[in-house]
Amino acid sequence: HGTNVRHLLGEGDARWLSLPKKKPVLKPENLFYFGSRSFEASEIKHVKDNNIFFRSPAQLQTESDWKAAFKEVRKRIGNKKFIVSFDFDGIDEKYFKDVWVPEPNGLSLDFARAFVNEFCDAINFEFVEYAVSGDKQSENIVRELIGIVASKF
Repeated sequence: HGTNVRHLLGEGDARWLSLPKKKPVLKPENLFYFGSRSFEASEIKHVKDNNIFFRSPAQLQTESDWKAAFKEVRKRIGNKKFIVSFDFDGIDEKYFKDVWVPEPNGLSLDFARAFVNEFCDAINFEFVEYAVSGDKQSENIVRELIGIVASKF
């Protein structure tokens, strides 16, 4: 997803950049990353250089960590409309196994529930990176998190 985001920010391959009418589509101040833990050095440099909101799983260990991060994002969003893209691979592999590239040291289930509850008022909320393998625990988590969003409509 990093390459796609960079293109939406107005950087990268000219063929992609020619597609949107409005450029850039995204502004760095309107982009928020929670739980990323696998990225190239150039990606994290770009995040830092552009003051993009970023919290690693290590920075989101406690409920007070989450609440502080949520509060900061809400302040930045203000009353603007927003969308959410929730990657299931952000959840730690010990809880959620149904992803293509599972990684340790991810987000907790409690964080995932709190995040979805906090931002389920988005005008669009997508869930991505679910790779069905038959793991019942992962399936139940998918149902639960999507159910939180669906119950708000």
